[in-house]
Amino acid sequence: MGPTELNEVVHELMRRSRRKFTREFKEAAVKRLEKGASTAEVASSYEITMGTLQRWRREIRNYGATAFPGIGKSRHNKKARTHVISFRITQDEYTHLMALCSRLGARSLADFARSRTLRGASSRS
Repeated sequence: MGPTELNEVVHELMRRSRRKFTREFKEAAVKRLEKGASTAEVASSYEITMGTLQRWRREIRNYGATAFPGIGKSRHNKKARTHVISFRITQDEYTHLMALCSRLGARSLADFARSRTLRGASSRS
């Protein structure tokens, strides 16, 4: 195999590995599969591998409408980013807060402070 032929083979492999398919294309292929066509038949007619087709079917079954969110997009909602706020308190204030946490059944001082701060902020709005 000469350099020109090798270059053409590499180019063809790169072209195939970078194909992108629309949600509609994927859904149509899986729909045809669900209607009873064989995996090999559908994969051949859509020019995809059987493994790709099976993955698409699995994703539709597992995730439904959120199966194909798009390139680089997550199908899951991301949690809001948290921020650290720190402040200084005296030992007496700390002891008092810890006693309140214990008495009110808070999981931690941070949870207690967060809930009390947000409750106070929302009641003033």
